[in-house]
Amino acid sequence: MANSETSVQVTLLVSKVFVPQENKTMVIVFCPELDTEGFGASREEAEKNLRENLKINVIMAKAQGFLNDKLLSLGWTEGKGGKFTPPEITVEKVSVTL
Repeated sequence: MANSETSVQVTLLVSKVFVPQENKTMVIVFCPELDTEGFGASREEAEKNLRENLKINVIMAKAQGFLNDKLLSLGWTEGKGGKFTPPEITVEKVSVTL
C-alpha cells in the first residue's frame, strides 16, 4: 500500500506562456506521472505550487482510501511491500497543424 512517504523520480515538463491580457509570462510545470501541474510567475513558484498540489492530492487520496487505485490508473506498478514505481515517460516534440 502507498501509505508511507517515499521519494520517487518523476518527469517535470516546463513551459513558459505569455498571457497577453495580463502582459506577463507565466511558468507552467506539469508532472505526467501524477497528472498534476503548478504555475507561477517563476519556475521556483510554479514548482512550489506543484509540490503543494501533489501534497494535498496525496493527503486527500490517502484519507479517502483510493491512492493505490489512483496510482494504478496513472500507469504506476505496485511491487513487493506495496512500493509503487512510476511509469516510464518518453517526451517527444511533434509538429501539429492548427
